[in-house]
Amino acid sequence: MVQSEAQLKEYLNIVYRCIGCNFCLENSWVGPYHGCPIFDVMGFESYGPRGRNLIIKRILANDEKLKLDKKLTERIFSCADCGYCEEFCMAGLPLVEMFRTLMNYALEHSEYIPNSIESAHKRLVNKDNIFGLSEEKKFDWLEDKSVLDRKDAEIIYFVGCTTLYNQTQIAKAIVSILKKTHANFTILSNEKCCGYPFYATGDLKKGTKFTKENIKLFKQTNAKIVLFSCPGCMKTFIRDYEKATKEHFPFKAMHILEYINNYLKERRIFLHFDRPLSATYHDPCHLGRGLKLYDIPRELLSRIENLRLIEMPRARDKSFCCGGALTTNNPKIKEKVSERRAKEAIDTGAQVFLQACPTCALNLKKGVSKLKSDIVVKDIVELFDELL
Repeated sequence: MVQSEAQLKEYLNIVYRCIGCNFCLENSWVGPYHGCPIFDVMGFESYGPRGRNLIIKRILANDEKLKLDKKLTERIFSCADCGYCEEFCMAGLPLVEMFRTLMNYALEHSEYIPNSIESAHKRLVNKDNIFGLSEEKKFDWLEDKSVLDRKDAEIIYFVGCTTLYNQTQIAKAIVSILKKTHANFTILSNEKCCGYPFYATGDLKKGTKFTKENIKLFKQTNAKIVLFSCPGCMKTFIRDYEKATKEHFPFKAMHILEYINNYLKERRIFLHFDRPLSATYHDPCHLGRGLKLYDIPRELLSRIENLRLIEMPRARDKSFCCGGALTTNNPKIKEKVSERRAKEAIDTGAQVFLQACPTCALNLKKGVSKLKSDIVVKDIVELFDELL
């Protein structure tokens, strides 16, 4: 029996708890919305949580009529890994874990794996980063190379693939903030991908390999704290890795917003804009539903005078996905999800569209651009770098 079949069989006693209540799909108590972003744009049951749950039931029942053809495989891999369904599941099913295992089952049994999934996995194995880019350009964005590989640093800033190779303005802002706050920090020049793309498709063996290699690098320093700008990376280390290995992450994990908030609170610092500014904030799925960090971003923004926060209808635990990362294999689906979230932000009338995740920044900028809006998409750290 292959790994994925054994994992799926573990759900045999719980998969039938699904009562078909529809809470994993709907968000009707905050307006005419669907909760699952993929179902929201596609509209077919097979693209939603209940559809995937039904596929698992049929696999466990050894249904010979079930064929992992191209269409079914595409639906299995369309999951955005946003966690909305699990957050509101009335039966308490571990849906994220179940759907990741389902994807791993498809990896082992289907002949129609989406090219985006296969190529992403190959890039990770060959280049240690999701973009498959050369190590030579890894730190082109970093002006002060002296912050690299400091053995006596108290804090390691784990940059992560998307921030490191794509959304480098976030990395620059964080390095600037850490210097302004006199943090004793370092960045490891040989950091690798956290392993999230493998965890997200249920391949725990390859995922934990990447995570363990990074932990080994962390242990070669005197650091006690690992700082993250990517919620997906942070969740991988302190949730996915611990669940997969039953081993505790041996460092204090902290998101950059927690660090900034602690710094300002301890010194009773309030900041201000010279002119009134309105902003709306997007709760990243992994920061919010994944790590339960809802209040800190808002507490931080409340410390800025002349800034007015306008909440979107779908906020906090009901936040709508930005479009998802690797596991949303169909670019057209991703674009539609991003556009819908961008429109929701634009409709608030806010001048600035804030978030706290490099993947969200990447997707939401595309969504705003597609809608030809002049709302400015920024990470919260960019805002604070300007004000500190």
